[in-house]
Amino acid sequence: MSQEKYYNLQAIVLRNRLYKEHDKLVSLFSWERGRLTALARGASRPTGGLRGLTQPFTQANLCLAKGRGSLDTITQGEVERPFITLRQDLAKIAYASYMAELITLTMPEGKPSRSVFTLLLSAYSLLDMDISPPLASCYFELRLLEALGLAPHLEGCMNCGRGIPGGSFLLLPAKGGLLCLSCAAASPGPYLSPGAIMTMRHILREPVNRLPQLKVSQNCLQELEQAIGPYIDYHLEYALQARKMLRSLL
Repeated sequence: MSQEKYYNLQAIVLRNRLYKEHDKLVSLFSWERGRLTALARGASRPTGGLRGLTQPFTQANLCLAKGRGSLDTITQGEVERPFITLRQDLAKIAYASYMAELITLTMPEGKPSRSVFTLLLSAYSLLDMDISPPLASCYFELRLLEALGLAPHLEGCMNCGRGIPGGSFLLLPAKGGLLCLSCAAASPGPYLSPGAIMTMRHILREPVNRLPQLKVSQNCLQELEQAIGPYIDYHLEYALQARKMLRSLL
């Protein structure tokens, strides 16, 4: 095959949608070229050869043919990791879709970010395990914010310097970090307990293989969801649609 006409990608399928009668448009996040959309001919047919390759959340090695316009075509490939469980459980579907939506919003087309590709693959691997989906989501959110240069300051109050053991705090998006209750008297909640803050710091500092051993209560996970969600919305200037489903699952 001509190297000028064909190229290979290691990619994760973010989503797909029907295009014409039997084809699909597939949103990919790749190691080599970042985010892109490709055409998969016949992928909507039950016996289509590309059907398995284009399922949401699948990691695959793909061969693509360059199109005459901006849309290239997936010609063949091999599934690396199907992540089937992410499509069989409602909670995992919701969280995996949420992560895919975050990638779509934060990663420009055609600009690879190998650290974020590895992050998404790690987060999907966590979801594929027995780890709590909200905890896997929190890991992905915080590490993505870090990769974007938007990680919140979590060492104490940004105004007076009060340490974490000093009580509850507010995570204020406009400030980029924490304020103690005294310094944030006029600001509404939700509040973060010292335990929730320490959980966030642990997620940002420890390697991903230690996350399955982290024990986090349901109340703590709710604190994190209520604080990190608005923080992300503020910095992206967009309210993510997938999070609406997540609220009903916590």
